[in-house]
Amino acid sequence: MKKTVLKTLGLAGALVLAGLFFQNFMSESTQQDEGIAHADEDRSLGTIVVNGEGEVTAEPDLAVLRLGFEATKDSADEAQSTVSKQMESIKKALIDHGVDKESFETVRFHVYPYKHYEKEVEKFRAQHIISFETSEIDKVGDLLDVASKAGANIVEPVRFSLEDPTELEHQALQKAIEKTKGKAEAMAKTAGKSKGEVLQISEQGAHINMPVQNYSEEMAMDQAESSSKTVIEAGEVRVVQRVTVVYKLD
Repeated sequence: MKKTVLKTLGLAGALVLAGLFFQNFMSESTQQDEGIAHADEDRSLGTIVVNGEGEVTAEPDLAVLRLGFEATKDSADEAQSTVSKQMESIKKALIDHGVDKESFETVRFHVYPYKHYEKEVEKFRAQHIISFETSEIDKVGDLLDVASKAGANIVEPVRFSLEDPTELEHQALQKAIEKTKGKAEAMAKTAGKSKGEVLQISEQGAHINMPVQNYSEEMAMDQAESSSKTVIEAGEVRVVQRVTVVYKLD
């Protein structure tokens, strides 16, 4: 009797396990079928991937000037002292012509041994270069003349830019996206389809091309020998945006 009961219980347990296994198998099979169906649906969805570029230009509203003085002397202390005194004169002249003294920033200061290639005598050279900004674009030439008259013998190219390029970046972005529409329509028409909705937009980042103008030694000499003022043409700032847009192909 006990053996019969045990056999019955064992058979029932086996049937339960078999049922659970079959249920789990059917569930996994259904999920796989649904996954295959979704994959087939995704593959059947046609898309058009288009690149677009938008560009806008504007007059700069900010100029960055870098200038300074260097001297070669018999000792490091003498070279440094000479440069320091001259730089104070240069900064004072610029302040007298409206430059905010708080805007001065030292970008380079060196004191190092120096040998002339034809002489064995060692000397020391000191160099001090400052940077400052101005929003008065039309006075850039005047400021360079003032610095040159005050003794500046190093004048690096003037870099023009925008104080806040955000609005121009947005305008360039809109132009870039607009250009993709025409390309997508032409591609879809050629394929016998039509351009559908936008599925994805990715930005590749803004590129800002800032004009750079030189103040040459010849310009400084010409200005020193005449009463004319140096005129620096700022040019235009160019903002370029590039995007990639994915359209649905209907």
